[in-house]
Amino acid sequence: MKKISRRNFLRVAGLAAATGMMTACGGSNSTSAISAGSTASGAAASNWPDGDVTIYVTAGAGGSSDTIVRQFVERMKKITGQNIIVVNDTTGGNSVAYETVRNAKPDGLTLLGYHGGLCVQYASGQYSHSLDEFTVVGSLTSTDHIGYGIFVNGKSEFNTWDDFVQYAKAHPNELTVGVETNNTDHLLEILLEQRFGYQLSIVSAGSNAEKIPLLMGGNLDVCLLSPSGVTDYVASGDLKCLCLFGEETLDDLMPGVPCFKDLGEDPELLSMFFYLAGPAGIPDEIAESINSVLEEISHDDTIYDVMSNYAMNWTWEPLEDVRAHAHEMQQQYVDAYALLK
Repeated sequence: MKKISRRNFLRVAGLAAATGMMTACGGSNSTSAISAGSTASGAAASNWPDGDVTIYVTAGAGGSSDTIVRQFVERMKKITGQNIIVVNDTTGGNSVAYETVRNAKPDGLTLLGYHGGLCVQYASGQYSHSLDEFTVVGSLTSTDHIGYGIFVNGKSEFNTWDDFVQYAKAHPNELTVGVETNNTDHLLEILLEQRFGYQLSIVSAGSNAEKIPLLMGGNLDVCLLSPSGVTDYVASGDLKCLCLFGEETLDDLMPGVPCFKDLGEDPELLSMFFYLAGPAGIPDEIAESINSVLEEISHDDTIYDVMSNYAMNWTWEPLEDVRAHAHEMQQQYVDAYALLK
């Protein structure tokens, strides 16, 4: 585990940032990217894919982001009859994957499954490419789902969010928080510290899959984790969730755990999301074809069971709506990052 300073985070986050962000919003500022080919479902006339597809995931293998992408990929394979490969690549602060996709041929065969980490990196203002250099082709989670919870070891002395905040305020930098560098949880942690007036020792600890054993083993004091994949640990008592982001609780999965709205706090710190994007210039018919495959998946009830197991929601949307949401999310991160300056 590597400790990282706030200043270094802001510097490094920027570099990866722009790369990712563009992806995120895939040309949402571009009229051609959003409108011309963005028709309703079933409009695609392309034969996509006409070869093997590679989807880069900027998250560690086994984490929630990786798992969600792979669940979609398995169904995409069955629908298209083509080979679709998932590549986990977090090198260079995720920038290697971003650049690989950004510079790929715009044929829909090289895609990026990305989440809020892109927005964190773009919002830092240190990446030189515009949003128009990527094309959003679909969404893999809905923009309104619960993104993160604040988790501690099951044996921790902290039983409530207030317990934690009061102790952290009285003991600055004593507690360690594990984050995935340049990712959504990293920015969220800094926003939380500003919001509630405490300061933790920030440790680079990798993806959910890497952070969870560190937290359970007592090597970290707290982590911001996606509820997906950790509900069993909460049920077993290995982990405790002090609070959930958002406006809704997860009573079926983690009964009794409050959300920020329950505590009288603004639940809109940041939202978590997941999109599928490719390089700029993907023809509208190819983008529509990719999104129509996702629409076909939406008729498979098992995908909703999967998403529910990971405490996530998903609703298929036409491309113009997906891209509009992506742009809104990008701006949300830009606004949030501005608070750190």
